[in-house]
Amino acid sequence: MNAVKFKELKAQIHAHYQKETLSCSLVAQGIPRGAITEITGIGKTELAVRLIAEHPAFRVAWIEEQMSIFPFGFLQRGIGLDRVLFVDAGPDLAWSVLQVLKAQIFPIVVVYAENLDLSTLRRVQLASETANAATIWLADEPKNLWPVSLQLQSSRMEDEIRAMTLRSG
Repeated sequence: MNAVKFKELKAQIHAHYQKETLSCSLVAQGIPRGAITEITGIGKTELAVRLIAEHPAFRVAWIEEQMSIFPFGFLQRGIGLDRVLFVDAGPDLAWSVLQVLKAQIFPIVVVYAENLDLSTLRRVQLASETANAATIWLADEPKNLWPVSLQLQSSRMEDEIRAMTLRSG
């Protein structure tokens, strides 16, 4: 038997579980794929739209309980509407998110919902891992729930959007 040193074993485990990330000009460490990223604060929608614009080859699903996004804003930022699926899910939000993730054709899934319970978030987390999708949860206030891998707070200073990491891991 080969004796493996603790540091080597720890490095192997870390390398195995390290998530692939999407680059994002506003988030230095990037946005993890196969995980949930929660974005709150003023400018959260703009941050999500910028991420989408920075990845023009990716198809995107934008899911809301009640549609509030204005698709023309995507066109203004150079995002073709032919690569964005808009879903006005109503009371079937959790089901809609899970079905989109099960399809495994959307590398970016944006969910705009204020209240997602812990069991729903856990199912979304598992489906995100399976689909290797960057699931972005837009909410008004930080929730500090464990299925969230990265928690960002966005802010607007004059015409500039900034993102501050509240929690990562």
